[in-house]
Amino acid sequence: MKKSFYITRVVFLSVVSVSCISYVCGDYVAHAVYYPQINFVYSSSRQISASISSNNFSVNVIPKVISTQPISSSTKSDLIFNEWGQTQTTFNLGVIGNLYNPTYRSITPNVVTVDQSGNVSYVNDGFAQINVTVGGLTRGVTSTVSTSNYGESFYGYTPGTLAYALNQPVKTDLSGLSPSNTVQNIYSSTNDSSKTYARNTSLLTQSLDLTGIPAYNSTYGTSFSGMLVAPDILIMANHMPLPNGTTVYFVDNNNNTSSRTITGGMQASTSDIYVARLSSPVSPGITFARVFPNHFDSKYFSPWIASTSMARWGLPFFVTNQFRSIYVDNLIGFATSADQFSQEIFLTQAQFQSYPSWGWGWQVITGDSGSPVFSSINGQTVLIGTWHTTGLSYGSSNVSYYYTSVNSAISTLGSSYQLTPVDMSGFQTY
Repeated sequence: MKKSFYITRVVFLSVVSVSCISYVCGDYVAHAVYYPQINFVYSSSRQISASISSNNFSVNVIPKVISTQPISSSTKSDLIFNEWGQTQTTFNLGVIGNLYNPTYRSITPNVVTVDQSGNVSYVNDGFAQINVTVGGLTRGVTSTVSTSNYGESFYGYTPGTLAYALNQPVKTDLSGLSPSNTVQNIYSSTNDSSKTYARNTSLLTQSLDLTGIPAYNSTYGTSFSGMLVAPDILIMANHMPLPNGTTVYFVDNNNNTSSRTITGGMQASTSDIYVARLSSPVSPGITFARVFPNHFDSKYFSPWIASTSMARWGLPFFVTNQFRSIYVDNLIGFATSADQFSQEIFLTQAQFQSYPSWGWGWQVITGDSGSPVFSSINGQTVLIGTWHTTGLSYGSSNVSYYYTSVNSAISTLGSSYQLTPVDMSGFQTY
């Protein structure tokens, strides 16, 4: 005797030209029906409560914010979230694949309604069932629908925090701009033979003084030059330092070039920080960078940020390279390994399009070592370190962690100066 039956296990295919196939399995004839996959898309940042079950259809809950107006916001330390609730509560049943033209019917119109495009609209909280008919067969998609659960989406940073101070200048500088050489090249023209340079008046960071970044050096050209942190002190990468006798060229904001010679240098503790002393203090038109105070990360970032990947929150830093250009990368976190690269700071390109730094990132390559990574704090250029590792996520030295060691090296080299910390007195601490 032969029996006919429909196989109830669903097979998902993107394109199928037939509704079923028959095949002989022993003394049975089986009809395998191919169903399209159904996505239950709820257009709000709030999850539909309880689990979603169905008969022969796979259902996924995909939250999606459709309202642009949050009803409230909440502050969690240095982060601000939009709270979403009482917004338009619609969701969609969409068919993936061009197998059939499905039809939809709400069995519970007092809870949800549905149109023939699969758009489902909320009516009341409760148990909902939508019947989907495909190829003459009907299956029910069920869900408990509730608007009592509120969601939240990251909005920004709390004013008065370091996170806000790091983000806001970048957001302001990049507003209305698109990445290009026109706004990213530090100089609009260069002549390394004659040592003449013209600063780019369209540079994206017009508010910052970048005269402490050397334009050129006589040993490696545009590579490994570091950044000025005192009138006669350069910070660079210890694994690729400029040797004694190297002439370093600086350009002030009026395009005047001046030079100094490196007369001595040494490693700061076990770090990848090399402290180099110049033959004399630089000209008055050249401005050295401030630095972050010792262990600033544990004091000025909340545990809310520090306990997660910082890339999630998009904390931006300005970065430079051997091509004398400026980009914006995002802080990932702080390493704690006990080697010469210990206490480094990891950065990467922006992960989400909502970040102001999206599209402005730089992936570090060989030859970028020693190029500075810095930020704008209260209008001042603040050095965090210089590049020393390459890859998809790349490392900068952390001058803050070796603050005392750097100052000790400066004294050993015979300079009368010390590092100048940026004023953090107005920021919230944790």
